[in-house]
Amino acid sequence: MKFSYYDLGNLDKGKIVEVQLSVAANVRLMDSSNYSRYKSGKKHQYYGGYVTKSPYKIIVPSSKHWYVTIDLGGYSGRLRHSVRILDGVLPIAKQQLPLAEEPNLYVGNIASGKEYDVFISHTSVYSMFGITRDILKSKGRQAQQFTKIAIIVLNQIIRPFTTKWHEKKLKGAFNLPEECKVFRNELSVLQNQLKCYSRLLADLSKVEDLTDML
Repeated sequence: MKFSYYDLGNLDKGKIVEVQLSVAANVRLMDSSNYSRYKSGKKHQYYGGYVTKSPYKIIVPSSKHWYVTIDLGGYSGRLRHSVRILDGVLPIAKQQLPLAEEPNLYVGNIASGKEYDVFISHTSVYSMFGITRDILKSKGRQAQQFTKIAIIVLNQIIRPFTTKWHEKKLKGAFNLPEECKVFRNELSVLQNQLKCYSRLLADLSKVEDLTDML
């Protein structure tokens, strides 16, 4: 599959990668190891997904070497694109807040010490469309049962969530503490629904479901 790439070099956590597209396309932000796996056609992890609106922004999740790839999913067409790096902007500090109350953070489990930026959480959910599309293209008829389950989950459970919060994000919702609280609550509900999805896939694959161990 043909793709274009940008070697972004070493980027600090919190930087913003802005991608400009002339048409809808798949956009992936990957570190060096995952980019290497992507080029080899192996399973890989990335931030991003199928982007339909430009510009598209991704917050760099950690300080390391990053790459951006852009492709049309194997389809033919003309695509103009560009990428630039923006400085992340922090709000003016008024008072110190407990971690769970910070407006730009999603805290899944305070006791575990794991922190998730709400922008990254939303992007990760959205990336399930691209991941599923890749599986369906690579497996074809061998994934008929998976297709039946995945299409229902994507269209009836995930799409309403991502559509709603994509529109809200564009309006600056993730800069508002109350909206971030609502996002966290709805994400928690979605996570429980996706656990059921995971159990269905585990049963379909006849493997042990380890969802509750994560």
